Amino acid sequence: MERQAAEITDPSAAVFVVKAAGVMIGYAHLDVDRADQHNALLSRIYIDADWRGKGLARDLLETIIDECGKRRVARLELTVFENNARAIAFYGKVGFVVTGSTTFTVGDDVQRDLVMTLDVTARSDR
Repeated sequence: MERQAAEITDPSAAVFVVKAAGVMIGYAHLDVDRADQHNALLSRIYIDADWRGKGLARDLLETIIDECGKRRVARLELTVFENNARAIAFYGKVGFVVTGSTTFTVGDDVQRDLVMTLDVTARSDR
């Protein structure tokens, strides 16, 4: 709980919550690079499974991109599990491109995430 409280109050970050009927059904966490404020990481984005396919993820992502524009972030980055074809396709439709990969270990299992990047400045004319 302390970690989440620190994330919410961090001025270099932004947390967005999606609610329906008073219940949280989605959230996102944006973290702007303190050393280079032109870069940001979308560290989390989530929509409850029952609410997927209704356009909420796209709306939430557009809100995040708008926030990046307000903060003069030029480059938004995220990571996504390499086998999550649905998420990769979704991010691609919004304009993210694969720019690399990274690995992480869960127990003894080494897994790979794709690094995807969006040029926020290219979208500023939308």
